[in-house]
Amino acid sequence: MKKIAVKYFVLLFVVISLSACSGEKTWTGYYYPDKDNIGNENTWVIQPGFETIDYCRDWVDSVAKDNQNYDYECGYNCTYRQEYKMNVCEKTEK
Repeated sequence: MKKIAVKYFVLLFVVISLSACSGEKTWTGYYYPDKDNIGNENTWVIQPGFETIDYCRDWVDSVAKDNQNYDYECGYNCTYRQEYKMNVCEKTEK
């Protein structure tokens, strides 16, 4: 009986570990077209789903084109948090 309980515990641990890895974590691009007016959320362009930070940065370059007055962030594993009414990311980079 004790061996069966240990086997179930090990199996449960493996299942939980694998389910934690199955969630797809991606990068989200945040493009702010006017860095002098970054608080204007109506101008932001947000694009989720990049596999790498380099893809996110490439997207920013394509959106910015000739704009020299922009700012951006690439956020990793971002989720909307109702209590903050905003996206929260595990990390952000430029």
